[in-house]
Amino acid sequence: MEFIFVRHAKALDRLIAKKKKISDIHRPLTAKGAQKFAKKAVRYKNKISGADLYVQSPLLRSKETMDIIL
Repeated sequence: MEFIFVRHAKALDRLIAKKKKISDIHRPLTAKGAQKFAKKAVRYKNKISGADLYVQSPLLRSKETMDIIL
């Protein structure tokens, strides 16, 4: 069995989110962060796509990152 841990892509800065009254749970990825992560995910597609199980945290940025992976 092999485990692959992936950290979420670059998210909206905490201070900016706080000023916009966005809770940490709902802090989204930045467009640039999502784009950069998508390019990296292509390189690891064979390894990532063969997984039997995917687990993510309930944070929005984690969900958005998982959407890119899948």
